[in-house]
Amino acid sequence: MNFVIIWYDMTSKPLSKISDVPEYKNILVFISDSLRYDALPDSIKSMGVTAKTIAAAPWTASSIPSLMTGQYPSTHNVWMFEDQLPERPPLLSQPADWTGGLDSEKHWLNFESSEKPPVKMLRLEGEQRLDNLEPPFVHVIHDLGPHAPYGFENNEYNTHKFFQEYADPEDLRQRYHADTKKSAQYFREILDQLESNDLLSETLCVFTSDHGELLGEGGRLGGKWGHSAPLCPELLEVPMTFIGEGLPEERELKGVISGVDLAPTCLSAVGRSVGKVDGIDLWTETPADDRFVRADVWQRYNAIDREWPVYVGSSLWDDSGGWVKHRGSNLLRIAYYGYDIFFGDYAPPARQTAGLRDIISGIAFWGSQWSSFGTPQTSKSVAEHELSDKLEKSQNSSEMSEEQTEHLEALGYL
Repeated sequence: MNFVIIWYDMTSKPLSKISDVPEYKNILVFISDSLRYDALPDSIKSMGVTAKTIAAAPWTASSIPSLMTGQYPSTHNVWMFEDQLPERPPLLSQPADWTGGLDSEKHWLNFESSEKPPVKMLRLEGEQRLDNLEPPFVHVIHDLGPHAPYGFENNEYNTHKFFQEYADPEDLRQRYHADTKKSAQYFREILDQLESNDLLSETLCVFTSDHGELLGEGGRLGGKWGHSAPLCPELLEVPMTFIGEGLPEERELKGVISGVDLAPTCLSAVGRSVGKVDGIDLWTETPADDRFVRADVWQRYNAIDREWPVYVGSSLWDDSGGWVKHRGSNLLRIAYYGYDIFFGDYAPPARQTAGLRDIISGIAFWGSQWSSFGTPQTSKSVAEHELSDKLEKSQNSSEMSEEQTEHLEALGYL
């Protein structure tokens, strides 16, 4: 048997210091939905400078607004798909001589362009297509990625039916990883299109994800599948790979990186400022040695004419681990976990991966007030202070149609 070892040089320098290009003209951001860091294909990692990144939230509704604004969910308060930012996010709000928008051609197919959830959350009028772009531009592609149901085209959503029919854990994991490669191939096709249009050499391209995915991990995660909750490394550690003319290949950034760093970094790379944000500008800055970053989630369901906050949590992460503060009702969290394992969309594979010890550990984890992962250098007292705020509901929400609700349910979001 032959083993291939791929070595990636580490760097603690800002991107501008390791690039031969002082500034780019355009930005392309490719979001591969649900792609966790340890599943990033080597074909992408070898193309540029990669940072292990802490997503600002473990699901799309909060994390994409964070990517576009440079703000944590606790700042922008977009928690659910009906919530909206107060105005267009900085990354997509360029001066009149710029074009900036979102393309989810391979995602959310059952919606009209202007009615797609990310379009409404970001207060865009509709989508933009790569074919129609004139530089300078910021173009964001939201790809289906390895989002469940795995191994299907994006017009075949039915999460519940899928996991009833395909319940073999190893088969599901293989399907998930096959979808990561499929998404990577789509990204490379986008790069080829940019090159054929003579745009690639002046465009900074970023391959990233909005959150990760649980694939039946045992122990205190209890054999759970899917995403949205809880706050844990498998759902928060995602890739962010910077690719562009002048940037080195097969390089990794050191330090604690957050999804909220994307907007300030991209805008700085094209000579613009994002204003006041929670993230840092990786184009000209490096993360401080003692930096910690945040991730939040507010998962709620409507049932029996009442809103149930089934999982609300905040977390603080440094280079060695993280602290998780479970907010709200312990009983609701345990009930949410139990329903997911025994009756939810992902129950068939969960019942195969969750042994009795896993379930007991899962109940203990979901019922706790505080948890830690790894060996965080940040003390619990610092975490308690930093996460002492109260999460606020969004003041800007829109009514979802029956069709939108049904489609989100088919995706396993509701």
